[in-house]
Amino acid sequence: MLRKLILVVLTFATLLSVSCVGSRYPKEVISSVLSDDAGNTFIAYRVERSPGDQDIHLQKIDPEGAVLWDNTLFTGNDRRADVVGMVSDGNKGVFVVWEVLAPENGKDGPHRFDRVTLMKVDAQGQIQRRQDLFEKGLQMVDDGMGGVI
Repeated sequence: MLRKLILVVLTFATLLSVSCVGSRYPKEVISSVLSDDAGNTFIAYRVERSPGDQDIHLQKIDPEGAVLWDNTLFTGNDRRADVVGMVSDGNKGVFVVWEVLAPENGKDGPHRFDRVTLMKVDAQGQIQRRQDLFEKGLQMVDDGMGGVI
């Protein structure tokens, strides 16, 4: 089972890197990978559409490597974003956290911290909860009871 999971993740990473060769944008960057008790894999990744436009996606892959769903969680028009972490919700879903940076003088220039977004996504890819937080350096851990600390 672990070998299948590793093979799926490596295949996905290879396909993403091959799709980026020869073109500057869009770029897809895997940020976090997590498996559930059923052998499915969640992959949180960032899509860089241009220097200041970055989106956050979450994908679920079954144990055989088939994509079950691929959802856009955040569209960063003129904003940069990066996944900070991902933990299980204890019920075959996940909590995902990403940081958002807002431009100071246009999307090509410097960006400053804007917020961190926490999102709970269920096993079917449906958003169950979304909360913006205004703390830098946020980290999270599974509380063992379906929540996050």
